[in-house]
Amino acid sequence: MGAGEYVIIDAGSARLAAEAWGAGERGIVLLHPGVADRRIWRSMAPLIQDLGRCVAYDRRGYGESPASEKPSVEQEMQDLAAVIAHFGFDGAWLAGNSMGGALAVDFALTHPALVEGLFLVAPGFSGTPGIFPMDPHEMGIEEAALAAEQDGDFGTAAEGVLHIWLDGPRSLVGRVKGEARALAREMALGAVRNSPPELEDDGVASWPLLPTLDAPTTILLGDLDVTEVLATCPVAAAAIPGCSLLTLPDRAHMPQLEDPAQVAAVLREAISTGN
Repeated sequence: MGAGEYVIIDAGSARLAAEAWGAGERGIVLLHPGVADRRIWRSMAPLIQDLGRCVAYDRRGYGESPASEKPSVEQEMQDLAAVIAHFGFDGAWLAGNSMGGALAVDFALTHPALVEGLFLVAPGFSGTPGIFPMDPHEMGIEEAALAAEQDGDFGTAAEGVLHIWLDGPRSLVGRVKGEARALAREMALGAVRNSPPELEDDGVASWPLLPTLDAPTTILLGDLDVTEVLATCPVAAAAIPGCSLLTLPDRAHMPQLEDPAQVAAVLREAISTGN
């Protein structure tokens, strides 16, 4: 795995652990999902470091960054602004996976001058209407993983997380193997052990504002992802002006772990075309 230059970023009430690759005036900030940490980008970041300064950091409560007592969406956006300021970027491309994608969209709507473009991998969206539920099979896997976590059986909980988010809930357990699975399991174990508190609802709701999003945007999906994501993202893409929507076959929720070169190529194209 291609670990980057280790950096500690002062975000006021917290010090955020980060890694950086490459150089140049362009900033590319990589935002991890809620079942992983900054290391999810380690295989992909070296493949795009020629495009500019690439930065991945642990959000509060993940990896090496301490948790906040009262985490909120507003606090996460302040942290992201601190990361951009630390590296002296006038603005940055934001590449966000899942919850990281939701943060990227929230930030682009509230800090448009700091966002040059969005690359969203299986993103979530704040304020999504409750019309895109997970199906009963997926909910069963998730509930079993949560029960194992509450019982302190973190290994079983992590395997449930991997079934849903790495393999894909309609795939066989263990579909993704090798180094990608080993890293995903290590990150999932950290997430279920630390169990970062949920973000406080501070009124941020991006879903109804998607038609006002003016940053160049690409949404990337894997066709093995959960039904909620597969249903939500096409609707979101249709609402975002000029948004490109791409679907990768035989990939699930974290395709940058399965095939970093493939995802890097899509991001490279998005940046080169401004979409």
